[in-house]
Amino acid sequence: MESRVNQFTININNEFQKIWNNIQIHLDSDNDIHWKKTFLSSRVPKEVMLSSEILLDTVINALMNESRSQLKSASTEVQNKFYDHDFRGKVKEWVVQVENKLSLEPEYVKYSSDPRFAHGLLAAGGPFITGAAITGKVIRDIVSEKVIGAIVSGIVTLILSAVAFKFAYDKTVPKAISKMIEDIEAYLESSKTQVIKWLGKVILSFDNEFKSFCSNNGWEVQ
Repeated sequence: MESRVNQFTININNEFQKIWNNIQIHLDSDNDIHWKKTFLSSRVPKEVMLSSEILLDTVINALMNESRSQLKSASTEVQNKFYDHDFRGKVKEWVVQVENKLSLEPEYVKYSSDPRFAHGLLAAGGPFITGAAITGKVIRDIVSEKVIGAIVSGIVTLILSAVAFKFAYDKTVPKAISKMIEDIEAYLESSKTQVIKWLGKVILSFDNEFKSFCSNNGWEVQ
């Protein structure tokens, strides 16, 4: 069955290349990375499902042509029954059944940890913790002139920590985008495997239906 699917390798690769080209448009847009990640998380699976429909039609067309070729030497009656059997319609009915539908797993693109947070916290972690400790202690004390300096010091430290975090966070955006792309590529590769497996089941279903048709009409499949 794998060899049967392999004949559609070019078609499959072309469809997934089209998906990537469509995604690239959004990756190159001026929208911030948060928007891109949110949008593409659901958009990528939708692109895969659209391509799977195109691939399904491609496979059905090829199987129909192959079957007609095998029936060339059959009687006109058998050939007419082949068209009346509506193999295309039967395959379409088969693929919408719950147990036969293509369901991508996971349903949405799941991203790994964002390196911006790790770098931001690394840059601001020490001062932030120190500043928070100072401020927290002061709040628990009775405010007096003696602790005003500590309050100011704590606030300034927190502000500096926030600035350090923001600087490190923004500086790591290219790495975050690179990681997002890696996650999307991994999802597409996994999706391609699932689509190939699904198409293999479609081919098997068609072949079984065709063999049954030939047997019921006294024609031996070559």
